[in-house]
Parts: sequence; C-alpha cells; structure tokens
Amino acid sequence: MRFYRLISYDLHRGLQWKKYLIAVLIFAVRVFTVYRSVQFYCDAESITGQGSIGDYMLCMFRGMAIMQYGSIEEKVLIPIEWLILCGFCLYLTAAYSAQGISVQGQQVFIRTSRGKWWLSKCIWCTVSCAIYFACEMVVIIGAAFLTPITFHLNNTPKVTTFLFSEVLWGDEISLMPTSVILYAVLLPFITLTAISMIQTCLNLVIRPAVSFLICFMVYIAAAYFPNGWLIGNGAMVMRSQLFDANGLAAEKELIAASLLLLLSVGVGYILIQRKDLISLEK
Repeated sequence: MRFYRLISYDLHRGLQWKKYLIAVLIFAVRVFTVYRSVQFYCDAESITGQGSIGDYMLCMFRGMAIMQYGSIEEKVLIPIEWLILCGFCLYLTAAYSAQGISVQGQQVFIRTSRGKWWLSKCIWCTVSCAIYFACEMVVIIGAAFLTPITFHLNNTPKVTTFLFSEVLWGDEISLMPTSVILYAVLLPFITLTAISMIQTCLNLVIRPAVSFLICFMVYIAAAYFPNGWLIGNGAMVMRSQLFDANGLAAEKELIAASLLLLLSVGVGYILIQRKDLISLEK
C-alpha cells in the first residue's frame, strides 16, 4: 500500500467528525462563559466593545497562575475548564492506533511496513490535534460575527487585565498579534500534540484507557508543579512570561514539547518494529 493511501485511510477512519462537533460545543460553552463575564465587566466599567478575538484566544487555555505554596486555598484550585479542553484533545486520539492493531493484527502489515504504519498514525494524531484547534478558532470567529467582539488579534488591555486579574493585579499590557499566536495557539498546540503523541505511543504497549489516565495525570501534575520541563505547563497562558516576570519562557517550552514529540515518534517506531503481532491474533 502506498504511503499516501495509508495516510488517507487513517484520516478517513480515525477522524471521527461527530466528536469534533462535541469539541465545538465545548469551545462554544467556554467562549459564552468568558463573553458573559467580559460583558458584565465592560458594562460596569463603561468600556466600549466586548474584547477582541485575541483576548478570547488568550483566555481559552488560560490555565492557572503559578501556585504559591504558602496558601492553603490555592493548593486545591484546579483549572477545571483547562483540564476539560486538554482532556478532550486526549480523548480524540485515545484509541484509534490501538484498534488498528488489535482488530486487524498481522493483516494490517501485509500490504505495508510497520514503520509506514506508525508514521501514518503520527500524522493522523497531529492532524487530529490541528482540527481540534481549528474548532476553537471557528467558535471564536463565529462569536465575533454574532457579538461586538472585534476582529483583530491585538488584545484589549482593559479586558486582558480583567481576564488575567490573578497575575496582572490591575496592570495593563498591550500584546502584538505574534505574541498572542505564540502563547495562545502555537504553544498549546505543540504541547497538546506532544502529549497526545505520547498517549499514541503508550497505546502500543498498554491499554488505551491506562495510557489516557497516565497522560491526563500529566496535566494534573502540571497544574501543581510549574516546571518548564514538565510537559503541560506550556499550554497554560497565565504561566507565561507575558503575565508573570518569573513565568515560563516560550523558547524553553517549545523545545521541551518538541523534543518529547519527536522522542515519542522515535520510541513508537522502535516499539512497533518489536511488537509481537502473533499473540494478538490468538
């Protein structure tokens, strides 16, 4: 089987569009919740407009501030909305690669090599995450058509101050579109794709449910430990140097996530070469 046909097959069978409709609904609920909060704030402060597309992009993967371990209250504050968004991306890529082996067994490799099979699954995983983020943008842009949200990527300083009040403490900042794209889109995308790829790799050796729980625990651990090398922190906009002088640097997060992404691809390539498919047929 030619490689492009294998990719086409995986994209056709592995991308379950009904689940992306659920993703659109999740993002829509998140945007609506943020919009209502911004609306009340703008009305109270007599601010014209309801923020920009850039403001809502920043807020989608806002996450939580770096924890101050002297506060008991902060130790139990978990960013539920952030965990739902990250967890659903994991859910989209949870089981397809494992099903491809367990259902077909040796037959899956009769017409193609194991290496090509694995690389096709990696492309499927990346595309799946990309479509997930495309759903986010569709919802935000759609909301801008229906509301006074402005069509530009620059943030609205007063609105940003309100949405990130936990770290800005009343200070106003103006962000360029490049900063918004880097911290609100590129970093979360690379981070979520890397963790989804780790999950896809783990599916080769353990059950999908177990690999999902392991990767989801990585997100929970990231909430408690703001270490730049702990994958997951890169998807928290609030912990970046944009909003916290002691926050995480984009360069370090990009390197860490990219290395883990490539490492997962390499480890998966080795594992699939050594996997015993005969036992799966029995």
